[in-house]
Amino acid sequence: MASLFKNHDRYYLQFYDADRKPSRKRVPLRTSRKRLAEKLRRPLEAAYLLGEFDPWRDDPRSLGRAQDAPQTVSEALAAFLDAKRKAGRAHNTIRAYSDAVGLWSKRIGEGTALKSIRSADVEAFVHDTSVSPTTRGFRYRHVRAFLRWLLKQKYLTRDPLSGVEAPKRTERAPKAVSEAELGSICEAVQKRYQTLLRSGGCREGELVWRIPLFRFAYLTGLRSSELARLRWADVDLERGMLTVHKQKNRKAQTVPLVSPAVGLLNQLKAEQEPSHFVFAAPGAEGEQRSVRAFTVSAGRAFTAARDAAKIERPVTFHGLRHGFCTRLAEAGKSAVVIKEAARHADVSTSMLYVSLANETLRGELADVFG
Repeated sequence: MASLFKNHDRYYLQFYDADRKPSRKRVPLRTSRKRLAEKLRRPLEAAYLLGEFDPWRDDPRSLGRAQDAPQTVSEALAAFLDAKRKAGRAHNTIRAYSDAVGLWSKRIGEGTALKSIRSADVEAFVHDTSVSPTTRGFRYRHVRAFLRWLLKQKYLTRDPLSGVEAPKRTERAPKAVSEAELGSICEAVQKRYQTLLRSGGCREGELVWRIPLFRFAYLTGLRSSELARLRWADVDLERGMLTVHKQKNRKAQTVPLVSPAVGLLNQLKAEQEPSHFVFAAPGAEGEQRSVRAFTVSAGRAFTAARDAAKIERPVTFHGLRHGFCTRLAEAGKSAVVIKEAARHADVSTSMLYVSLANETLRGELADVFG
């Protein structure tokens, strides 16, 4: 049992175990009222006797949280997603967690008690050979994040991931859009615009405004969501800089612009207001837009132009960002430079482009030396 004592007008509970170091452990009850201290003492002593509370390791405040803690996998998932929303995670990130962990919870039973989760439950799900290696990696990353959160919140006392190996990664070469392909895609947009304009199928400036969007994405490596949010107030043409206020990591960052990108923006500037979006269809009104709707529309327009240009490779709008990184790698830039230019979270992502450039160089040398 524990003894209650008062020190400097505050009550403490002292536990004793001759086998522990130190043998005595004081737990602050954070009150100067004896009646309240006695009330706090009883659940702590009971939890200690049941092995649910270790005063040498646990915060006594965690005991109160544990009483309201989720008990089943489905309850824990709801709490996890709510915590991620409050932390400001992107909608797509929340959906990815919901899809991966939600499917796993259905496999093992949504009503499964957290304390009943086994390592075998995780193993079977993340190493399912009926799905692709990419899907296995996706599952592992998201289930791991969920379980680590449960451990951090002390909703779990043991790690079900212990002994479960991460699926082996299969690195895929990024599908980068080349400069020649970009030229063909932009030419296809121009041809369709001219055809529709002659027949009255579109207004002046429609469709064709996407050409500078595509070219700017290739010259800067900006993501489609970043391009969707870009306003003239974020651009400093004199310094050749722009500010991305909301990246994938939710942080703002300044991005330097190469001279062709500055020239392209100078052509677009005209009499635009600072609050206006840089890339928008002629006549588009309003200072608000759905980022998701813009990115979906841009992606579809790019795919349609790619098909019209008879490019058989399945490159997408995101391939423009890959093209930006690939061009840097082919110019001999290091992975560190590519990481900074593309604002990758980890240099391992940047290394993919360096590796691809090295493979291309090896092929060129083989053509000469055999």
